[in-house]
Amino acid sequence: MATPAPRWLRGSMLDLLPPPFDSELLRLGRSTQFDVGATLVEQGARESPVLVLVGGVVKMTRTARQDSPPMLISLRMPGEALGVATAWLGKQSHVTYTAAKASNVVAIPREAFTKFVRDHEPVMNALCAVLASEACLRDASLAYATMGVEARLIAFLGRQQLLGGVSTPAGIKISLGLSQADFAAAIGASQPAVAKALAKLRNAGVLTVGYRSVYIRKRLGPESPPVRR
Repeated sequence: MATPAPRWLRGSMLDLLPPPFDSELLRLGRSTQFDVGATLVEQGARESPVLVLVGGVVKMTRTARQDSPPMLISLRMPGEALGVATAWLGKQSHVTYTAAKASNVVAIPREAFTKFVRDHEPVMNALCAVLASEACLRDASLAYATMGVEARLIAFLGRQQLLGGVSTPAGIKISLGLSQADFAAAIGASQPAVAKALAKLRNAGVLTVGYRSVYIRKRLGPESPPVRR
């Protein structure tokens, strides 16, 4: 029997906010829906709002130069707030946000968001905890940068398993709307190299691959989360 996923990502802004601050935060903005592939915010956009993701999955990408391919920095899940750092610093968006799955966000004007955070200590505490956690996860991800494609792919899949994995009889389902091109962009590898690594893991019975989804059947590695069906 499949285990239902929680409404908000554990440790996200909405998950950490105690009532009534979670609902008060959402009342500051306007709900907007985005289809798969739609751009929510472009890198370099000025005065972009803070987007609180209440449904779907959003890709966070950054392009180093105009002629370079985008790097998949992170995936954003329900409960997370997008664009917080740039809003707080008053700067243009340093990343692009794109809907990996059909997504629903609440768009909050920068000034309204920052004032709400400053005026309520529990909200400030939640925001600090989120930013600190993101910094730790970013450092952990960078530690794999010198390793091979398979090791980087395993680390990436293990992280997605924790973020959005759903227990099913066929294994832990990761269905975040990602393609092999997205995997390649996430770990800094070529698509053929990612395909080769996936095939090796599939042949070893570790996982199976479907359309924009992966089923983890065995533990990916010693540092990966266990597989419980």
